[in-house]
Amino acid sequence: MDLEFKPDDPSTIMGVFKDMLRSTDNGDNFTVITSGLPNTSLIIKAQIAVTPADPDVVYYHCANTSPSTFHGIYRSNDGGLNFTVGATSPNMYGYDQNGADNSGQTGYNMAITVNDTNANDVIIAGIRPWRSLDGGQSFSIMTDYTNAYVHSDIHWMAMYGTDIYACSDGGISKTSNDGTTWNYMNNGLTLTQYNRLGISATKEYLMVGGAQDNGTSKLNNTEWKFIRGADGGQCRISRQDTNYIWASTQWGSIAKSYNGGVTFANVINPQVGAFLAPLHMHPTNDDTLYIGRVDVWRTYDAGANWNQISSFSTDYMEAMDVSDLNTDYIYVANDDQTYMTADGGSNWTDISAGLPADNPSDIEISENDSMKVWLTIEGYTAGTKVYYSSDGGANWSNISDNLPNTPINCIVHEKDSPDRVYVGTDMGVFVRDNNMGQWQPFNEGMPALPVNDMDIFYPNTKLRAATYGRGMWESDLYTAPVVGITEKEAIEMDWAIYPNPTTGLVTITGVKGATYKITDLQGRSIAKGKVNTKANLSEQAEGVYLITVAGQTQKLVLTRD
Repeated sequence: MDLEFKPDDPSTIMGVFKDMLRSTDNGDNFTVITSGLPNTSLIIKAQIAVTPADPDVVYYHCANTSPSTFHGIYRSNDGGLNFTVGATSPNMYGYDQNGADNSGQTGYNMAITVNDTNANDVIIAGIRPWRSLDGGQSFSIMTDYTNAYVHSDIHWMAMYGTDIYACSDGGISKTSNDGTTWNYMNNGLTLTQYNRLGISATKEYLMVGGAQDNGTSKLNNTEWKFIRGADGGQCRISRQDTNYIWASTQWGSIAKSYNGGVTFANVINPQVGAFLAPLHMHPTNDDTLYIGRVDVWRTYDAGANWNQISSFSTDYMEAMDVSDLNTDYIYVANDDQTYMTADGGSNWTDISAGLPADNPSDIEISENDSMKVWLTIEGYTAGTKVYYSSDGGANWSNISDNLPNTPINCIVHEKDSPDRVYVGTDMGVFVRDNNMGQWQPFNEGMPALPVNDMDIFYPNTKLRAATYGRGMWESDLYTAPVVGITEKEAIEMDWAIYPNPTTGLVTITGVKGATYKITDLQGRSIAKGKVNTKANLSEQAEGVYLITVAGQTQKLVLTRD
């Protein structure tokens, strides 16, 4: 629904989705306006705009039902009571810069604005903005993909004097010279909707991320740089050569770069895949790549030739993992079945028995045992979130337990741990291992928001998370707490706390210069300081607290007894 107030009379309200509604009593009653407007059965969506330059002028623009192309723009000169048709062509909602195509996506985005000092100056937008200076009778495109570029998929626009603003899938843009040049206004906004990430195995802050509507970007130390367009999907950095990068876009189109993303070469895609189709690099051979489409494909020559190594011929693959220990072990899942092979694809076994009918989101093979595998489920079916098998999928255990009823988007296993796994959900990250009775939130410092992909940078034990709407985040890996030590035992440790339990005053010992941080079980900071001092928790509630020094965490019990 699009709402506008009459600029000189706020008791007059006009609203539209398809029908044009008008109220003159502050919204208590509305009348449907039809005079001069199209039959709403012909359109899928409409918007309106007004201007203080002439409060009686109202513009109404709308899109056809199928395809969602430009239907027309209509103008009222009597405050929205009667309309006259203006331009009905070209297709100003489509992709072609001349408006000659027969496509559009107005169910997703469209926009309109009128100059606040000139009622004949109106801009409408779908993929890109088009401008009229004659009251909507004719339009000219303001941008294209190479000149005067503004990001595609425009959702809102506004004109204030000589300044024009566009809000799109690329953020906020502004022009002050009638669209000759546009400048982004996104500094300080951490809003990227990442779908996937790929990290370097050796360089701490070298990573790539595939983002919805914003292509693929690369972080090199402190600077993010855009390296490839479209909708960014799965991406990988070679473990041997950090200049070797694979990137993918919607439906599985893939490309490779040998120069760190400066240029990319498109690679033949042997089969169309899911919107975010799986892609995996071989751990030691850069020219070997695995992709999931309807079937699983493998190349030994960096995409020059592909070998089909399955014959499922059903739905698109949604999840896939290849074992780093033994690349003959491959696990894949589509919306109907889950399969595994232990011989590189010569033979496949259906391992769907014991799994729910809900759609899979991710598969993770243990870093220590190719027969151990976890599978996550998207959707909102309570109690069916994460499944685990220790025998290659022959048997599955539901380990969803206390996870919230929200989609589980991804999972990553921490090697050389007691089967510790982290899951990314629409409500943040949760962690669990064999020593825990249930899942624990793992979100300290990060908002509760969708996490679409994760990976671990082992040289400094960091968990990296790609979020959908707040960019990339990182955290130290989970450290199992220690509880119940005596003062004598504390002296023998590198760092310790005593007494524990405590009634309020606690001593933190450790290496000189180290610092401590005390939090509650929800991750809220309670106290911090340098070790070899005392912390006073006498004002805190009884319960269990966590104290961390040098990345290691212990439990501290506070009691009043």
